[in-house]
Amino acid sequence: MGFDILGRRWLRAGDGKVILRLIEQWKAGLTEHGDVVLGLVSSVGNDPATPPGQPSRAQFICSRDDARDIARMILRALSFSEPAEIFDFDAFRDRIRTPALRALADDWHKARGARRLPAWRDVTPGASAPYLNCMWGFDRDPANGEFRGRLAGSTIMQSFGKSLLGTPLSQLHPSPAFETAQLVLTRSIAEPACSLWHGALYRVGDDVIEGERLILPMGADPAHPDGVLGACWFETSPRFGVIQDVEMLYDTVDWCRL
Repeated sequence: MGFDILGRRWLRAGDGKVILRLIEQWKAGLTEHGDVVLGLVSSVGNDPATPPGQPSRAQFICSRDDARDIARMILRALSFSEPAEIFDFDAFRDRIRTPALRALADDWHKARGARRLPAWRDVTPGASAPYLNCMWGFDRDPANGEFRGRLAGSTIMQSFGKSLLGTPLSQLHPSPAFETAQLVLTRSIAEPACSLWHGALYRVGDDVIEGERLILPMGADPAHPDGVLGACWFETSPRFGVIQDVEMLYDTVDWCRL
């Protein structure tokens, strides 16, 4: 079993071109110039000159910026590969900290009743619903997997500087934020699963935006979900449409398999 990165197949074992070695020890330090040194040790290595039974050591030097990118890559991989550990929606709901997002979760849960998922027509929030300003929704095209905006509250529209109605997700976020968002929404529909994100949500320019994000799958046919409903609460409202340097962060996430 492997995964594809940069167009290459990486395998733990088997007949792939690259075999990943288990890292049994690792260290990190700084050079006198401020670069980061990574030291990795494995009992099995790729160096034929290493005597049998001797640990294989590999050392790498990278810039601080590269080290941050490596750390983000690892966190991203962990966030999206982390299996859903919550199978009780009530337990998932109790982890939501923001009252407005908790209210949306309650209304979504009530709308689905005994079904796995609610349909869009089932979610009819009243004018006083506390999440109206911060909610958003996307439809998914089953033919190409593209997400298009279905609805958005005033806070969300102000953040993007445009209406989300009918707008492709790819036009709302530049890369790599788009690719990250696409992965999250696709997983929400594929499993299907709810997700809750705490802490750092975005980096916009030099600013880190913290808050909480809730994502809920939608679908009249539970076997084929056709959209996602969500809401975001930000400590400081971001302006995505003004700054193109946007990165979607993944501080803490809980997945709830339905």
